Amino acid sequence: RSFLEKPDKSRAGGIDALVEPLCALLNGRPDTFTTSSCAGRALLWRGEEPPSKRRGVPRFRPQVEHDPLRVPELVQAAVELAESSSQEIDAPTIWLRFEPVILHVCCRSWHSAQVLLAAARAAGLKRTAVSGQGPRLARAAASSRAPPLSGEARSPRELRAWRLDIEGEERLEMPLIVRGQVAFPLLDDSMTSWLQQAVLRKFERNA
Repeated sequence: RSFLEKPDKSRAGGIDALVEPLCALLNGRPDTFTTSSCAGRALLWRGEEPPSKRRGVPRFRPQVEHDPLRVPELVQAAVELAESSSQEIDAPTIWLRFEPVILHVCCRSWHSAQVLLAAARAAGLKRTAVSGQGPRLARAAASSRAPPLSGEARSPRELRAWRLDIEGEERLEMPLIVRGQVAFPLLDDSMTSWLQQAVLRKFERNA
């Protein structure tokens, strides 16, 4: 379990409370362990490119919320950004984004990966897929396991985990302020109320 003992390198510095029970269940099994997770989140971000680790594009996130009870605060932060908008044509775009639950799980064998894949899809997480081979497994773990199934490495030196990406389908991405101009009527109370309910529905369907 050396992978679970490594320091958490995420911005949050720990596991989201809402997804912690699921991570504990997976990490308590002898054939699976998680490498990263997110229960789902709504955020504001500033820039012209969608936030992605692969792009390596610096980005500023004025507000990030994992708890649906804090959605009103997220919307209020957007309203304050609209009220203080400089209206300059070269001002960066302010976006609202919702990202679904996501888990990166390593499975000790191809069989355990297939079992977890089927269970995740049956639970409605249709975007779940095997993304490739994961980290090398310790020799001690390799020597104590059952004979390899078809398609698995037979030598302990070659034994690797299989990486599974478990992901929900609920998403949202919309510009709120473009070139300093309010693109969504954030100063209209009825529209901000609608926006708040729309984000809450994303959280509910993501649960």
